[in-house]
Amino acid sequence: MNLDIKLILGGKERELVYPINLDPATGIFDEYMPEDVTLISVGGEITVSDRGEYIVVEISPRVEYEIPCSRCLTPVKEEFEFSFERIIPSGGARFAVEDELCDEEDILTVVEGHVDVTDHICEGIALELPDYVL
Repeated sequence: MNLDIKLILGGKERELVYPINLDPATGIFDEYMPEDVTLISVGGEITVSDRGEYIVVEISPRVEYEIPCSRCLTPVKEEFEFSFERIIPSGGARFAVEDELCDEEDILTVVEGHVDVTDHICEGIALELPDYVL
C-alpha cells in the first residue's frame, strides 16, 4: 500500500485515514505466511497523524484466516485485529531513534510524497499469527 501523504507534508492536513483492503489472492503475503495458513481477507485502516516533530503512521489490520487445528487437522477459521505504529521523522532521521520512540526499522521513508507500508503490514500479520490453533 503506497500512501499519498502530500497533504500532511504540506501542512494542509493534520490527519489522514486510509482503508486497508489487501487481497491475499494476489500473492502479496506468500513470502511471509507459513504454508499451512490461508489468509481469507485483510482489512482495517491506517491513520497518518502529524505530531509536529514526527508523523505517526498507525496501522490497524483486521485479518481473517484459515489454519488446520493442531489436534485434528480440521480447517479452522479465525480472526484477529491488532495495531502498531511506524514513524516518519520531520526533524531528521535520527530524531525518533535517539529519543527511543522507535527502532530504526520502524522508520518509514517518504519518496515523492508517498510512503509504502505493504511490507510492514505483511510482516506484522506474520508476527501476530498464533503458533497453533486447537
